[in-house]
Amino acid sequence: MKRKADNEYDELKRFLCFFTERFMQIDNLPAEHRPIAMIEALESKNKTMALRGVRQAVNDCIEMARHWETQKVETIDEELITHDTVTLSELRRRFSKDYVKISRRGKINNETEYYLIKSMLNDASSGATSEERQSLQEMIFDYEQKGRIH
Repeated sequence: MKRKADNEYDELKRFLCFFTERFMQIDNLPAEHRPIAMIEALESKNKTMALRGVRQAVNDCIEMARHWETQKVETIDEELITHDTVTLSELRRRFSKDYVKISRRGKINNETEYYLIKSMLNDASSGATSEERQSLQEMIFDYEQKGRIH
């Protein structure tokens, strides 16, 4: 794997370790069927496949945490930061397919997208860079100027 992919793999694997230990019922699974063991088995055979596997596992974690209250996510993010691990909020942002589509397109097409982008801007823990925040603000402004918000 290339250096960037190695870094991503390590980062996601650390997050997966944290998340599975705290929020998944894995104690009664055989050791070899636990998420980290399965990722490490892939890693020993093919690092590219292991990266795909850890991405899928992290995406499952994000889905599992989708309805968690803001306070819970903030508390978890703080703990992740103290363990030098990427935050749940940052991973939510990265993995959000809708966010990625809107961001690539550079414009908001409907009210649902408007509120998604607005919530990203209002979430201080989203991990968005200042450049991303600026771009999101411009998209919000453009959409509001067209009078499409009710």
